[in-house]
Formats: sequence, C-alpha cells, structure tokens
Amino acid sequence: MQINGAHWHLLLNHFPIILSIIGTGFLFASLFIKNNGFRKASLFIIVVAGLFAIPAYNTGEAAEDVVENSTVVSETYLEQHEEFALGALAAIIGAAVVALIALGIMQWKSEWTGLMILLAFLASIIAAGFLGYTGYTGGKIMHAEIRNEAGSQTENVKSGNTEKMKMDNDDD
Repeated sequence: MQINGAHWHLLLNHFPIILSIIGTGFLFASLFIKNNGFRKASLFIIVVAGLFAIPAYNTGEAAEDVVENSTVVSETYLEQHEEFALGALAAIIGAAVVALIALGIMQWKSEWTGLMILLAFLASIIAAGFLGYTGYTGGKIMHAEIRNEAGSQTENVKSGNTEKMKMDNDDD
C-alpha cells in the first residue's frame, strides 16, 4: 500500500490537537504547582504542538487532492475545514512563540516570568480551542455520524447507493 497525502495528514493532525490540550492542562496546573521543571515541561509541550502543526497543515492540501473527488465527501466540509485550519495554525504557532519566550525568560529568572507563563496559558487555551474545532470540522469530512447524517449515510452504504450519498452531501 502506498502512503498518500491523506494518510500523512491523518497521521500528523492529531498530534498538535492532543499536545495543545495536554500542554494547556499542564500549564494550568503549573499555575498552582510552583515547580519550574513542571512549568518548563508544560511550555515545551506547547512548543512541540506548534512544531507538529506545521506538517499537519502542509499535508492538508495533499489530503484534499486525494479525497475531493470521492462520492462521500462534501466540498462544503472541505472548505470549512480549510478555513479553520489556517487560523488554528496561526494560533498554535503564536502560542508556541509565547511559550518559547516564556522558557527563555525563565532561564534569566526575570520578574516577567509569571506574566509570560500566564500569557502562554491564555494563548494555549485559544490555540487548543482552534485546533479542537478544526479537528472537528475535519472529522465531518468523512464521518457522517458527526454530521447528523448517520442514518441516511448508513442506509446508503448498506444498499451500495453512493450516488445518493453524493447528492445528500451536495445539499449542504
């Protein structure tokens, strides 16, 4: 089996979502747990999430090329996902930059450390929200059960009526 753009996108896109949620949760905990090692690890996770977001975003176009002519994919969902993906990329890169600055400031033991950690936390909340919603819109591309179409899609698959599925998707 040849790995195509859709495979790469599906392999990579979960990492920035999960890492941003974990990093944000750990960063929240670090506001109460006064442990610099834990704070640094939390910030580092946000930076890694930002790094994973770049190839996840860059494989999106190749994934679209693979699925856009499928009878079960709606152009509406592809466009919605693509629109949110750019915002999500900007949000997580922004959060990663703030986290990187916070890591640098922590090394200098600056009085700005607390403020930068708080800013990194706020930026990571926004990024995690963007990434989570972008993942949801991506899931809607192929998963009828989250599009409130599970019944009609399931019946069409069972009956082999993929042309009906294409018409159902075009109505969106």
